[in-house]
Amino acid sequence: LNAAEAARLSAAALAPAPAPAAEAAPAAAKRPPPPPPRLSDQMLRADSLLLMATMSIANLKATYYIVSVSEELRALFPSSTAAQLDTVFNVAFPLGALITSPLASMLLKRYRKQPHVYMSVALLAQHCFGLCTLFTHALPQLLGALLFGPARTLLWSSYFHYLAQPRRYPRALAGRTLGYCNLVIAIASD
Repeated sequence: LNAAEAARLSAAALAPAPAPAAEAAPAAAKRPPPPPPRLSDQMLRADSLLLMATMSIANLKATYYIVSVSEELRALFPSSTAAQLDTVFNVAFPLGALITSPLASMLLKRYRKQPHVYMSVALLAQHCFGLCTLFTHALPQLLGALLFGPARTLLWSSYFHYLAQPRRYPRALAGRTLGYCNLVIAIASD
């Protein structure tokens, strides 16, 4: 043996034996990472399907209301009353949505981890609007026209907030999930 090999062998003999944890660490590091979540799995979850169905039905109702409210009011009321209610709707829809936006933002910020709260508030507003439009009297129709913008804004902001939660939908799939959910809603309701 030459001197270099003798030094190497004596250093190896004096070195402490590797600990079992040190041996386990490389084995754990070699374990393959879990597979990334698939988009189809995210879209076919029960909460995703219920969310898309709810939004499709609400959007279908809203689209029908926007298109037909003037004609329905003219069929139900004298022309002066119908014109006044139509004007109220045309002003209240964008103005109500504008006023509701900061309120919806505060609601979503406060209850960001409690979707049952903000979705319940949004659906309650939708149901109140729907009930008002069922009555053939001027006052409920007026209330329905006033509620339309806020109810719609609250529901859509809750929907987008729900989809943006990383613990529900991985960030890697958030954009595609949102896009495909919106596509399903548009196909089903527009």
